[in-house]
Amino acid sequence: MLARVEKEPSMLRGTELLDGMGLVLPNLNHFDDEQDLRCATVTDVLSTYWDVLGAKIDKYDARLRHKVVHSLREMFDRCRQTDISTACGVYIVAAHIEACHLDDDDARLVRSLTAVHIHRARALTKAKAAA
Repeated sequence: MLARVEKEPSMLRGTELLDGMGLVLPNLNHFDDEQDLRCATVTDVLSTYWDVLGAKIDKYDARLRHKVVHSLREMFDRCRQTDISTACGVYIVAAHIEACHLDDDDARLVRSLTAVHIHRARALTKAKAAA
């Protein structure tokens, strides 16, 4: 199961996000086809929602971004005990949204990792829909 990343006073937020990704990534390698598709679908839907929301309003509005990330974190907390594949998809999107607005090295790495997973999720769901 995913454990909460403990906050250290000196730890940068990007480092916290990277530590969280370190807990999510091993799970992704152990999903069966159904879990993989569920994670990809959640990732695709939530990232598309964020893109659409950003097109309609200023997605750089810090208050809105914090509300969305907070809601995703609550969803992650509820899902991680019962459906790890959904929880991983939620975490990927929440970490991506947050990392896109941070500027430390770890945040840039998280942004790259999550972007790869979002791109993969979109390709997988598109291929599944075409099949």
